[in-house]
Amino acid sequence: MNQQFIPMRLLTVSALLRHLPEEHPKFSIVESDFIKRQAGWRGEQKLSYYLDALPQQFHCLYNLRLSAHIQTPFEIDALIISPFALYIVESKNYFGTIYFDSVFNQFIRLKGEHQEGFPNPLVQATRHKDRLAAWLSFRHLVCPPIQCLISIANTETLIKASSKDNEIGRMVCHAEQLVAKIIKNAQSYTQQLLDATQLYKLEKLLLSDHTEPETDVLAQYSISAADLLYGVQCSRCRCFTMKRIARSWKCNRCGHADPAAANQMMLDYFLLFGKTMTNSQCRNFLKVPSRHVVARIRKQMGLEIGGSGCGIGLHYLMPNHQYFHQNYQLWRKQ
Repeated sequence: MNQQFIPMRLLTVSALLRHLPEEHPKFSIVESDFIKRQAGWRGEQKLSYYLDALPQQFHCLYNLRLSAHIQTPFEIDALIISPFALYIVESKNYFGTIYFDSVFNQFIRLKGEHQEGFPNPLVQATRHKDRLAAWLSFRHLVCPPIQCLISIANTETLIKASSKDNEIGRMVCHAEQLVAKIIKNAQSYTQQLLDATQLYKLEKLLLSDHTEPETDVLAQYSISAADLLYGVQCSRCRCFTMKRIARSWKCNRCGHADPAAANQMMLDYFLLFGKTMTNSQCRNFLKVPSRHVVARIRKQMGLEIGGSGCGIGLHYLMPNHQYFHQNYQLWRKQ
């Protein structure tokens, strides 16, 4: 089972919101996207909570992003590998009433008198099924049955369909019912199709082919780097008014002191601008004149150095996904 981390797309949008002035014309658009992605992340966390109850012979891989080499990369919320079948699980975190229209292949959310259409998760899951089968075929691997499931995180969400469609009933359920549905399906197979060695090989290949999405968040929203707020943000009043004092930071506005205030800003830089950062770029971003202060922060954070020589030519390397998951604070409204 691989670890479940905060999605990189959520991290990048969070960094952008932290440095984007509220009066910016794109702020409300970015904020709306952040709220949707955060709701999706909470749904994935609920999914993981329930899938932990699966027997040991079921292996769960989360947020798996693969390339079938004949199509564009695709990302699966959870892929469950078992001796009997593979289970693609797409997690959705909707509130109110959701409606599957099998006649026109539509997915609609109902909130009072308001109706809102969304991409159909059944279509998405089926597309992922085809791409996963292509991925297996490309590697000349045995392709066991692939089942698609849609997990609805909120147990109070009402699920409705336009007709008594058995396919929708088979594929869609609340997250708390998911384990029982998977086990029942696995019991319908008369024999194991993958032994322990094959399962291990498949899991290893899947993880080795996993890639993190490379998102240029500024280009995505057509926002210029000149529009952003630079400096060190105060974790209390949210203003970029922290100044270096001795070995700490103090806010000129509210007086709050925080020795690790710059750490978040350095992580934001990687999410906004790319996988490397020079000492000079960091000083400009933090509005800190001393290269020694930046070097000290880098060392305290345990960031690795790339390049060669000394001074010019050296740069700091973006930490891995697990580091962000353990050390990053998502943006929140004041």
